[in-house]
Amino acid sequence: MDNKRKKRFLIIWLILCLDTLHFFAQEIKYGINNYITYQVGDIPLVISVPHGGALAPSSIPDRTCPNAVTVTDLNTQNIAKELSISIFNLTGCYPHIVYCNLKRSKLDCNRNVTDGTCEFPESMTAWQEYHGFLKEALLNADNEHIYNTFLLDIHGHGKANQRIELGYLLDEQDLENTDLVLNTSALINSSSIKNLAFQNKNNLKHADLIRGPLSFGTLLHDKGYPTVPSSQIPSPGGDNTYYNGGYITSNYTSYNQQISANGFQIELNYTGIRNNSENIKKFASDLAVVILEYMHTHRDIAKKSCQPASIVPSEFEISEIWYRPESHSICFSGNEIYDLEYQIYHYDGKLISSGKTISAVIELSNEMRSGLYIMQLRQRDGMLIKAFKFVID
Repeated sequence: MDNKRKKRFLIIWLILCLDTLHFFAQEIKYGINNYITYQVGDIPLVISVPHGGALAPSSIPDRTCPNAVTVTDLNTQNIAKELSISIFNLTGCYPHIVYCNLKRSKLDCNRNVTDGTCEFPESMTAWQEYHGFLKEALLNADNEHIYNTFLLDIHGHGKANQRIELGYLLDEQDLENTDLVLNTSALINSSSIKNLAFQNKNNLKHADLIRGPLSFGTLLHDKGYPTVPSSQIPSPGGDNTYYNGGYITSNYTSYNQQISANGFQIELNYTGIRNNSENIKKFASDLAVVILEYMHTHRDIAKKSCQPASIVPSEFEISEIWYRPESHSICFSGNEIYDLEYQIYHYDGKLISSGKTISAVIELSNEMRSGLYIMQLRQRDGMLIKAFKFVID
């Protein structure tokens, strides 16, 4: 082998090693028989990939119960993996990703447990694992990033119309309405970005977030990927097969009153996105840029916001922290606890107060009413030291 070929071989080998290290650097959890995978992240982005699996064990019968859809969303797992690499390259952070590795003919995780499993026991176990990991991912992201989590449920469609569809749980009739109607409480409460409509950095209206200049669809369209809804394509235009979101979007976004995350289902067309490895990598790279811009624009989430809470400098130690209702204050003890930065957020992500610790007691404002709050303590360089949840009755 000549020197030029040796050099080329070495470069390829290094690239493969770096790709491998990228995934091994994350904590990865598996369900029984590796049917479900959870790649633990450190940025407030949770990615769900329920229909891209290829495993078809003979121990699980094919789903034949009523209305069972069994078509695989080709290459959506590859999109998610490349997206993870692109986000890491841009930020040094990893998204949370939950994959179903079973073929859709065996399990559909974007349906309720009865329809998604046809009540086959092995399928039901995998379904429960998938949704257990999804709940864990949302909890991890919320705890570390003060309820600023975004959920992206990735799918692929086989329609002739080669455009991306974003599902906010609003159907084609809803999107045919004027912006004035989209901004009514009835449609906001039906939306998967309900919390974002109530609280976003630029005080944008619901319709602006759905199809305005700074909406996710418009940002994607500006990258060269026709998307509905967006400023360019504000509604499906009579497409009664428009995918407006399914079980995952309904249950794991702020449409569900018990969930704070905002998000949507994304249906990817095939041509130019999923049809070959070159397009997969290019789209994933562009999608990463759009996601980070969207999160930063609407919730001021720093593009390099992953700072694992487990990395705490040894000189800082918070041994105890508690809310004292009789004095309406937060108290804590430990060494080197003064001159720390603190922020207190409401559960919906709104910053309530901030400042520096000058004693072991932080007096709370009388305007803080009953509800769930989170306080973060950080050292001067921004490193997170402690996150503390407390409830005011």
